[in-house]
Amino acid sequence: MSFPVTDGVETVMPPPPGWKVNFDHPTRDEDVAREAFWITGFELFIATGFLAQRLYTKLFIVKKLQIDDYLLILAYIGAVGAQAVLLQAFRVGLLGTHAWELSVDEYNQSSQMVLATTLTYIPTTILSKLVLCFFYYRLSPVLMYQYAVYLTAFICAGGLGAIWFSVLFACKPISATWDVRLAAEAVCVNSPAIYIVQAALGCITDLMLILLPIPTVMGLRLSVRHKVGLVGMFGIGSVTLVTSVVRLVLLLPGLGNKDQPWALAEGCLWVNVESNLLIMCGSLPTLKLFLNHVAPRLLKDRSKKESSGHAGSSNNYNLRTFGQGSMTPRRKFDTLVDLEHGHFDRSQFRPIETGKTDVTVHGGQADRVSVNSHIRGDTDSEEAILQVRTTTVAFSKR
Repeated sequence: MSFPVTDGVETVMPPPPGWKVNFDHPTRDEDVAREAFWITGFELFIATGFLAQRLYTKLFIVKKLQIDDYLLILAYIGAVGAQAVLLQAFRVGLLGTHAWELSVDEYNQSSQMVLATTLTYIPTTILSKLVLCFFYYRLSPVLMYQYAVYLTAFICAGGLGAIWFSVLFACKPISATWDVRLAAEAVCVNSPAIYIVQAALGCITDLMLILLPIPTVMGLRLSVRHKVGLVGMFGIGSVTLVTSVVRLVLLLPGLGNKDQPWALAEGCLWVNVESNLLIMCGSLPTLKLFLNHVAPRLLKDRSKKESSGHAGSSNNYNLRTFGQGSMTPRRKFDTLVDLEHGHFDRSQFRPIETGKTDVTVHGGQADRVSVNSHIRGDTDSEEAILQVRTTTVAFSKR
């Protein structure tokens, strides 16, 4: 396959008429390259902080690592790897530079780095979405809901996994995927269509993950404020949906363009943005528990203030049964992580002191039992759980 020659250098395409080619100092999209470093550095710092708080919460508060924690760590490693490859491509000028100012070998190297980023980014996407599926699965034991989680996980892992193999084996021989010298003799599938399906499937799975937990959250016995907060937390995942759409819009024109090192630069920048957002979304479920631990006053529940305000002013112990109605809402779990992991120090929910209970049976009559009990401790607060014991007294005739 022959290539046009400019100043003695083979290039994939000739320069436009009147363009003065300078291979030593080519024209570069400096704005996109600068944004790539600043945005990636800032977002990666935040994503690392989010992951650190999740691991801290699991190791020192919940004191239990689960499979989704390890999956998120692997996703983070993949995200860092994908971003490092793209930043290196921007640094050496293999992205954000016109194809007619790159030699054929440099053009091949640019294609190889973009391919490596894609093959690293897809597993990162799969793992981060499986992390959310594991979290959603623990929210409810309802069978139909869990089947929906299974279906979502299957589409995420199966669909994106199939795309990963399609990208890797897009051409025969495989090296023709990035080597334009082999393009004439190679047999290749429609690569732009694969990338379009990848971006579209990413949008679909993002939407599924946003909508999946909402019916379950709305059915929980939580205050409206808590429900809105949880729905808002899941809605943050819509940010990745937006970035997927933006990346799809930016990549579509560049996929069929021979000047790909220039045309794909801005779209590759959004790959870095989305990679970090995936790590942040995967770390969100533990954020409130972490904040309650390190800064309890920041998220102090109003019910605690109300109960503490009445604790010292009244001696009337408003003991309630589970079926009894009340004008004040029952105390709820602070986070879904509490519910998920069963992380409770149940001893703190017992009364500080439980007095002695005397049961006196009068005259052998089974229908007259008097109970004299005195209970002290945290009875005004809704965090107090009183233990109820049932004593059965059997009578026999002498």
